[in-house]
Amino acid sequence: MDSIDINSDLGKTIVANSAEKVARSYVPPIAMVDKSIDFDKSMGITGYEETANVSYIEPVARIFYEINCSEGMLQELSISVRDKSGKRGNRNKPTDWKHISPESNAARLQTILCPARQ
Repeated sequence: MDSIDINSDLGKTIVANSAEKVARSYVPPIAMVDKSIDFDKSMGITGYEETANVSYIEPVARIFYEINCSEGMLQELSISVRDKSGKRGNRNKPTDWKHISPESNAARLQTILCPARQ
């Protein structure tokens, strides 16, 4: 993401989309679980989100989860990881259901996705 030139067409699109969201009082979902995110951090995160939305930027890892909000459980449905050489590994078999550990990334995801549990 750091290699994107903000003066390029792509960079200008990312900046314009981010600015529009901020102007409409958009708050990144991560701010729900991290109260240290101020306005400046929120703008930066919004820029990262817009950059991630560019379809041809390939992530290093892609993990799909299923969360059972009422039970506080999570399972990993699939994972795809690319190493530095470009070699990719995949697993498409769901894992067993596990209880979501407090203060884990899964717990933060649960807070964002399961507002009824608040």
